[in-house]
Amino acid sequence: MQAMRTGLAALVLTGLALVAFPRPAAAAADALDELAATLHAREATVDGSTARGRRQVQALRRAARRAEKPSPVLLDDLAALKACARKLARPFRGDAELGAALASCRDALAAAARAERDELAARGPEIDDAGDSALLADALLGFDIAHDDAVAEPSPAASAAALRRAVQRLERAEARLGFGPLPDFRLVDTNEASPTYGRRISPRDFRGLISAWYFGHSG
Repeated sequence: MQAMRTGLAALVLTGLALVAFPRPAAAAADALDELAATLHAREATVDGSTARGRRQVQALRRAARRAEKPSPVLLDDLAALKACARKLARPFRGDAELGAALASCRDALAAAARAERDELAARGPEIDDAGDSALLADALLGFDIAHDDAVAEPSPAASAAALRRAVQRLERAEARLGFGPLPDFRLVDTNEASPTYGRRISPRDFRGLISAWYFGHSG
């Protein structure tokens, strides 16, 4: 029997079978990794022999390192995106390629935030207290306004900051209503048979689904 590899695997229970099946929102977990890959690729095209080129290389490296830091929660992902955008703002002002990469990452994280909002809204029927119902309605409306404003914001850093505030508002309501999630984590899937092999995945990627998690080692 092949030795069990050290690592993490995510399995979703479907009928009588355990099947690896990432939720569509799991794409958000890869958004910063994709941004980091774009930054590394761009660095290879910069002429580092000039003063301007050296500043650009330094900015790209710093932003890539920030994007590559493991993140356990959506709030941290948004903070990382904001930091990346700020590091790139001056050396690459008006750069179409990097602007598009930052916007793509922002859109993926915004979709993840919207999914969390919709999940909280779906729990409305569980609430039988009028005050709690009003709290939920206010939180959802506040999130919707902040989310739409954030997505329309042209500055990537300001957009990420606004999205982060929207998610914070949502999570405060979750906590007050007793709906808050358990502490999150994200680890690399080292199961070579898994469709998410090599990616950093989190229970957040499977919210709304039944999932089973195990940690094994070959010792």
